[in-house]
Amino acid sequence: GAAGEGNPLLMRIMLGVYILTRAFESHDAVRSDILKQCQQEILNDSDCSIYYIHLLARLCIECKPAVAEHSGLVKECLDCFLVILPGVAVHFFISILPLLACTADLKNYAVIVLRKATFSRNYDHRLTAVKCLMHLALADALPDFRTLVGSHASCSQQSQVNLSASIGEVGHDLLGFLRKGLKQQYSLRKMLYTGFAELARLKPALSNQAFEMLLPHFNGFYEQDKDLQPPLRIEKCSSVVASRFRPVEPLHSLVFCVQNLTRAFGEERQEWMGFGSQGSRSPACTRMIQDYGNLHQRMLNANLEDFGIDKSMDLDVSTPAGQSNLHACQIVLGCLEAMMDMEALNMDKLTGTPRWSARGLYQLFEMHNRLSKIVEKRVKPKKDGADAGTADFFRDCEDNKVTYMRASSLVYFLDVLRAGEFASMSQLPTDNPQQSYTQGTGTKLARCSKFRLFILRQCNSIMGAVSRAEVHHAKTRLACGGSAQKEQIVRDVLKLEGQVDWFDLGMPLFKTCETFILAECNVRRNGASSQQHRSNQEEGQLLLEACVSIEKLASTAVSSDQFVQKFSQHSCRGELEGIQGISAADDQPPCVYFYAHLHQLLLRLVESRFFKEAEVVANAIFRLSSCHPRELGSLASGLAYRVLQMSETDHNGFIKAAIAIGVSFSSPPGDMDFCKEVFRDLDHYLQRYEYSGDPTQSQKKEGSYRGIVREKTAHGVVVGILSHCCDVTDDVVQRISKTRSALDPSVPQRLTHVLDLTRRFCKLAPETAVDSIMRLLAKIYKAIGDMAKRMIANKGTRSIHSSFVDLCEAYMHDLTAEVYEYIMVINDEILPDGEDEDWEKENVDRGRADKRVVSNLKKEAKRVPNLIYSIEDCERKLIVLSKANGVNLMKNAKRSTARSVKFKDLEMPSSKRARSE
Repeated sequence: GAAGEGNPLLMRIMLGVYILTRAFESHDAVRSDILKQCQQEILNDSDCSIYYIHLLARLCIECKPAVAEHSGLVKECLDCFLVILPGVAVHFFISILPLLACTADLKNYAVIVLRKATFSRNYDHRLTAVKCLMHLALADALPDFRTLVGSHASCSQQSQVNLSASIGEVGHDLLGFLRKGLKQQYSLRKMLYTGFAELARLKPALSNQAFEMLLPHFNGFYEQDKDLQPPLRIEKCSSVVASRFRPVEPLHSLVFCVQNLTRAFGEERQEWMGFGSQGSRSPACTRMIQDYGNLHQRMLNANLEDFGIDKSMDLDVSTPAGQSNLHACQIVLGCLEAMMDMEALNMDKLTGTPRWSARGLYQLFEMHNRLSKIVEKRVKPKKDGADAGTADFFRDCEDNKVTYMRASSLVYFLDVLRAGEFASMSQLPTDNPQQSYTQGTGTKLARCSKFRLFILRQCNSIMGAVSRAEVHHAKTRLACGGSAQKEQIVRDVLKLEGQVDWFDLGMPLFKTCETFILAECNVRRNGASSQQHRSNQEEGQLLLEACVSIEKLASTAVSSDQFVQKFSQHSCRGELEGIQGISAADDQPPCVYFYAHLHQLLLRLVESRFFKEAEVVANAIFRLSSCHPRELGSLASGLAYRVLQMSETDHNGFIKAAIAIGVSFSSPPGDMDFCKEVFRDLDHYLQRYEYSGDPTQSQKKEGSYRGIVREKTAHGVVVGILSHCCDVTDDVVQRISKTRSALDPSVPQRLTHVLDLTRRFCKLAPETAVDSIMRLLAKIYKAIGDMAKRMIANKGTRSIHSSFVDLCEAYMHDLTAEVYEYIMVINDEILPDGEDEDWEKENVDRGRADKRVVSNLKKEAKRVPNLIYSIEDCERKLIVLSKANGVNLMKNAKRSTARSVKFKDLEMPSSKRARSE
């Protein structure tokens, strides 16, 4: 989003940044003022600080000599490094990296500030200082930064002379803190292990020194004696102090870091890494590579019992022993994933050779699968337990799952899963019994549902991490300078911040998931016709996981056009045939090809009655169509009608998702028109009894509008429409809260359609979704009251827009009257008066109470007074606004002065009140 394409607000901000940049470049008088404004916004941690950081980054790139003349302002920001928020501090430091690369004095000053921060008692300050030191070392490692230094002749020669000397100083400081960081907190070490492999790839000169520091630390957890098992001492990774669990070492992150470093020093990577001969390796590097190779071979021969793990072990997080055991299981799982990643590299490298073998991968996966089942069957922690902090630590590890497999390895496995066998099967000789066994093992593994599910979950972990860090990485791109900075520099900085390059993974993941979904739909359809046994539980989990993968992929792809463009390049026009509204003969936008695949998947899932999985794919279509309403609007609307007509289900989630697709097809008020059209069918269904001749006989009528609402889908349709109305009302409230000037006339017009539809629901009074209707009514009256309050506060405007007057005059009278009638109806339906004595006698004789009735009475006791208060508060604000502007907004309105009478009618009989109490 740094380019601002398709985002009007961001494009306006980028225009302001461009104007200020050109003014700073052309006029000496305004330079100090612009930098002071940037300094003030950054130190105040304002909402728009990231845009001023982006402005500062562009100035450091395009006007570097001029900014260097005012380096005192930059030093003042560095002095406040421990005051501003950690995220803002990191982005600010990234923005001034081009300036630090050409100003040795400023760079040395930044190193001093970061060194002081590394000794802070605050953990966030130490973590921020480490990140900034790594970015500073990265700036020295990138040749593009040094090229930029030589391109500015106005920079002092002293800065250029001292640059080469300062590079080694900064690198030495980083490595020195890394040695100290090996004894720091758990999460800080994880960040170091994750980022240092990328830093070493860009700066090979640091690698040998890094191996010298990591080798003794790694040997502290590695069993040197090859005759002893297990090869890893996982008992050292945690400790119990004063009966409290404390994680010590993220050994799985350390193993994955060492693996990436050793792979970089492989024979095929030496020239790329800048090491032309074996002599360039240090003894520590050679020893580390040998130890890790031995670890890999020993893990192939190990089993869970060697680590002290079995089904009977204590995994209860309420005890220190259970916490230590669970932490050990998580470390072993991560190490096994790293070993499978290494095995994938070896298998891909040995494809078609006699040395190729899938036996090692099979053994590693079996261990991982057994351990995963043991962890899944453990007792889940309580949120309000005595040790809630430790429980949150393990819950965060599960919710924010991090895979220790690289995207390239997962792409290799996805290709294998689609083919159903490993690529080297036909090239292996079959006269050797051992190789025949290996060949059968590889085929068995490639077609195993558990292994397929495992690979998809690893891919989903990567996509989930990309989605969670999307905002942070977008801000980081702005901090780098956006389009003003070289794209390669931006990519390297983002990789150091933890960004995963998922684009190479996207297409293989989508094709694999699409293959699994279509195959399972065919199994369900063929099984229904031949009355065969339906899919087992593992295949059902695989189907759901494949749909989740597609949803995550679609949610991530909508924020970037790169994947959509790549998807269209791998598609053909024949895939668009059969979709109403799309002409295969005409050129279509790239997003249409992506939509076409999702369209077909949703129809196949609905036809096969996989409604839970169809809900997930429908959510993916909703995200895509919402981002491309012009191209996909009418297509999504037609699809929503079609799947609603096809589905005869009471799965409310799927119906709600289908309605969400329908309302996303056009800009307002087209979405509310869709809801009104569906409501007509709902109205005919709920009022389906008509009397002709004999009043004792009734005839059920079919829905008059496309037959969407039926007996099973009625409740889901009501919930879906009300949910969208709540979303629209929340959007109106949010727009009102952010409005600083006069109220936008489109806001009352937007709420008018919601009022009309809500009034119809109150008049129809469906028995279901009472809570949703009451919640929507309270939000509506609050939104109208907030609009009136905003107009009262805006004293400069003495006139009220006609749209707000129409909103009050046309709908407030009818809506308020319907609301009171609706309250009376739901009160009678919860417990009619005529049934009071029979209800009491029946339940007294049985010695029990009807919990459902008591629960409804308790809810009613809270929601009705809250709604009445919202109505009165809204009317009070409208009266004040009427007096201030001379416009009677309460003309012919249904005033709530009869609330005492209404409460009297709503008062429960004594017997009901006693039971409620």
